Amino acid sequence: MRKTSGIKAALAILLLAGIIAAIAGCGGPALAGKWAEMKDGEPSGNIMEFLPDGTADYAGFKGEWKFEKDQLMCSLWGMTVTYAYKISGSTLTLTDDDGAEEIYKRVKK
Repeated sequence: MRKTSGIKAALAILLLAGIIAAIAGCGGPALAGKWAEMKDGEPSGNIMEFLPDGTADYAGFKGEWKFEKDQLMCSLWGMTVTYAYKISGSTLTLTDDDGAEEIYKRVKK
């Protein structure tokens, strides 16, 4: 079960990379940078970094993303996961097809 959680987390990183490109392309605020995953309101220790070129890094894992309409599709290890997203201030909420949410906070430099 932990393996699935790790895959989803890595795919979430890729998803954020898509958000960065989509929002930046629409003239919105750039989201490139580092994000911390939150668990029960506290940082979990997992940091994601999203680059403007559409690549992302999560614990050394690299993947690809693409933005389609109002969803992001993230690919890692031959698997693709689709997420809905919501950005509110420095908080990013990702929701998978099963309705499970993941919360991330921007890491300030």
